[in-house]
Amino acid sequence: MHIVYAAVPLAGKELRYTWSKAPYKAWASPEFVASAEPNARSFSLQASNCGTATTLHLAWAAQRPISTRILYDIVSSQRAASVGGHWSAPSRISNAPSKTSTSIVALAAEKSLAFAAWEDRRDGNVSDLDIFGSIVPTGLHCR
Repeated sequence: MHIVYAAVPLAGKELRYTWSKAPYKAWASPEFVASAEPNARSFSLQASNCGTATTLHLAWAAQRPISTRILYDIVSSQRAASVGGHWSAPSRISNAPSKTSTSIVALAAEKSLAFAAWEDRRDGNVSDLDIFGSIVPTGLHCR
């Protein structure tokens, strides 16, 4: 079982990852994934088989302060599920920032392909809700 969760250390909020094998009595030490600002509360984790390896795909909403306001991007990271794997550097996948916090991020993954979808009110109109999506560049090549 693979779990990503929001943690609140002394310096601020961050996403962390841990895993365990059945019967889920011993968990791996939590790993830092990325900084996640206080309103970045939405994330999605998916696993895919790529050849003989399993890859974890993660997407989340992250704040981006710009001058006097805060905008939100959708970002992603990947990691080999094997022991010793490391999360890739976060990469922005949304093509434009949203003006309001995103509350839902969905992610689908199969082999080396991943696709993210999210709620977005980038036009600033809080009375409507748009859904955007994007292919997530993984850099993976399955054999």
